[in-house]
Amino acid sequence: MSTKTKKKQTNVTEVTTLKITDLSKINIRGLKEVKVFEENQKALVADNPFVKIEDSATYEIAKTRRTALRKGRTSLQNQEKLIAKHIKSLRTKAGDVINNLISITEPHEDKQQEEVSRWEEIKEKERQEKARIEEERQDAIKQRIDNFHEKWKGNIQTLTYDKIDETLENLKDEYENIEDVDEFDYLLDDKFDTLTELYKEKSKTLTVAENQRVEAERLESEKAEFEAKKKKEEERQKELKPYLIFIRDYSQVLNMSDEDYKNELDSLKKQLEAHQESERKKSEKEEQERNELAELKRKNAELQAEKEELKKKSDDSTKNHSVSSNQSLFTDDDNEIQSTNETQEKGDTTVYEEIQSGTEPSKSKEIQSSPNLSRSSKETSGTKQKIKKEEIENLQIVIGSIQYTQEPIELKSQSAKDFLAEISFEIVDLQQSLTNELDKINEAQMHSM
Repeated sequence: MSTKTKKKQTNVTEVTTLKITDLSKINIRGLKEVKVFEENQKALVADNPFVKIEDSATYEIAKTRRTALRKGRTSLQNQEKLIAKHIKSLRTKAGDVINNLISITEPHEDKQQEEVSRWEEIKEKERQEKARIEEERQDAIKQRIDNFHEKWKGNIQTLTYDKIDETLENLKDEYENIEDVDEFDYLLDDKFDTLTELYKEKSKTLTVAENQRVEAERLESEKAEFEAKKKKEEERQKELKPYLIFIRDYSQVLNMSDEDYKNELDSLKKQLEAHQESERKKSEKEEQERNELAELKRKNAELQAEKEELKKKSDDSTKNHSVSSNQSLFTDDDNEIQSTNETQEKGDTTVYEEIQSGTEPSKSKEIQSSPNLSRSSKETSGTKQKIKKEEIENLQIVIGSIQYTQEPIELKSQSAKDFLAEISFEIVDLQQSLTNELDKINEAQMHSM
């Protein structure tokens, strides 16, 4: 718009203002009628002072005075309406004139307004485009923040114990590397705080669950270890049963490593085989000696029979000498047989004395089983009382601990060494006998259940 146009518009405004200024010069308060109205209003207030209502009479007075005051107000308002009516009529006439005048410039104004509107529309579109771009920018930032939150919310919800520390580090790294959030940094901080609290709760839950799992595994492992150890002990007890008499420390053997146990078992098997071989030889020797003794007794019986026969046939007179000679002969044979029997009966004592003195025994004698050992075996076999399974296992350990523990003395003669070996074998026999009796008691109890 040019400077000249602006000046013309200013002149028009000034002319219009002069006309309005003339109308405004009318002094409404200076009118005579206005002064009368003012005096009437003051008189009305003086005639109707405020009344405090305390009873019905004062109530009626208060209503009357209020009505009088109201009439004073409404009368003035009616005057205003009257003035407004005259002014309206004046405005209508003035409006017709003004409309005619407006029709001169209005088409030009409308045309100019269209141009202004066109330009403003362009600017509005630009503004809207900028607003759209700004909105998209803000939405993009908010969306990135929401994506960050949703992503890590899902990660935390599916978090496992082994990735607790790693997840927290990755969350912090991504949070610190998010850029261009501009004025929405407070929103990102809020989301991060929310995720951190969610992570703490999840971490606590997973830690409790993991501790419970580890404890359960530990208990299960201990149970399995105990069961395996118990099973191994039962298997070893079953394997060691035939060899209890050769075991010095039963508990130690049960707790040996597999390799040491295998070696110990092989050693026990060899000891058992050696013992069985010794027992076999002993049985053969005893059988041989029994046969020899039986043969001697048979011969003695034959000699006795011949002696009796000869006695019957001898004459009282002529055959006494012959009979006496024969008697002497038979007496010598009898003495020899009797000497043999006495030597057999005193074998243990003689050999023991020879061992004590350290001299060479004249002849190796058969070592008879101790009466006390046989009696113990018989008394055990007569046991009728019920024995608990745990007590049977304890008795097996006790029987296994019976052994010859004295340091071997130095013996020179072979007979003494044989005698000492026989003592060891007798102890082994006692262990085997007690073990067999204990097995019989156990089997009898199991059949009776």
